[in-house]
Amino acid sequence: MRLLLLRGRSERRVPVGIPIYLARASLPQESELAITSDVGEHGLRVTTKRYWRPGEILTLSPSPNGPRVKAKVAYCWRQLEHTYNLGLRLETPAPEWWSRHAVAC
Repeated sequence: MRLLLLRGRSERRVPVGIPIYLARASLPQESELAITSDVGEHGLRVTTKRYWRPGEILTLSPSPNGPRVKAKVAYCWRQLEHTYNLGLRLETPAPEWWSRHAVAC
């Protein structure tokens, strides 16, 4: 039998609530305003009202018509009846508006 060791994330995350707009990459005009729980250089956790499929590609933006960055859904776990914790991994380098919040503690 093989023993599998699971590693946690290697980067630090900063607990900060940043309003961001989430949308499917294929439907960027249908966005949802969400709040981050924590952010890092390569990923983030978001509280959302919608279920998003793991592996799905989303776009993130600081405003409805602002610059967008792509992210991949790592997980989407139900938190409350109509609230989900969404883990996202950035697919493109972090833009300057993102990097301001993703500084190490």
